[in-house]
Amino acid sequence: MIGVFSDFETFAAHMRSLGLDADLSRLLHLDMNFLETYQGHLLVNLREAIPLERAREDISSVSHILSLDSKDAFAYSPFSHLESESRKFVKALAKPNGESTVVFYLIANEVLKSYYKKMEDIRKIVNSTPVDHVDADFLSQQNRRVLDRAEDLLAIVLTVRSREFAEVDWDILKHDLEILAAQTQNLIDRSRSMAKFFDEHRRQLDIRATRSLNETVERLTHVMALLTVVGIVISIPNTIATIFGVGKIADEFTIETIHFWIWVSTVAAIVLGFLYWKSVVGQSTWPKRLDAILNGIRKI
Repeated sequence: MIGVFSDFETFAAHMRSLGLDADLSRLLHLDMNFLETYQGHLLVNLREAIPLERAREDISSVSHILSLDSKDAFAYSPFSHLESESRKFVKALAKPNGESTVVFYLIANEVLKSYYKKMEDIRKIVNSTPVDHVDADFLSQQNRRVLDRAEDLLAIVLTVRSREFAEVDWDILKHDLEILAAQTQNLIDRSRSMAKFFDEHRRQLDIRATRSLNETVERLTHVMALLTVVGIVISIPNTIATIFGVGKIADEFTIETIHFWIWVSTVAAIVLGFLYWKSVVGQSTWPKRLDAILNGIRKI
């Protein structure tokens, strides 16, 4: 017998009437795919992926809880077409453990579809958005969640294939379950490839930020070189006047002599400063560096 419940309390009450005294509400709030036997029932919790458009909301993912045994298969699931879909497997349903095997496959396949949809939504955003505008942190986080769910699902499917649980007979739906396992592995591979893309994206952003920082430091260095030269030019006359005093200099030298030596010291400071600057920034690139200095001053 196959029974599908859309109301959790009704499902839990029905399972209690069959002698299952497990606290199924713990499975409802268990944020992971889960499979275990308890009191003769195979309990399975499979969770869908939260749709990407609602991933920023504080909501829980849809949970499918299965209770399977050799005779019956009961499920709490929003998959309303489960019973009608199961009728497509007439031969499988007639076999021992057929109903539980079919229900497990249909629910697992439905859950896998939600993972694929979310992965495709992530890929569409990445392919249609300029690299600089991709919200890499958010998308990487969502991709990681898809990967975690898919790996959990694959572990459950492989456990079933090992025939550890008689309630799900791999041989009854061998072809379909093999495809399910292959599709899950394919999703895992694609998700890992996407994770590598986001890692490379972060690396490129770090390189770009470092390059921008280095350019800023270089501009500041050029500006400081220019300010140093200007400071030297201004400091020479001030130093002379400070040491000897303006009145003393005026008594010892004529105004023409003072003007002459001021000009000589100023020109010497400019020439020496220019030669030093040229040796620092390079002979072949100093005109460009001059533009860089002026641009740097304007930006500062």
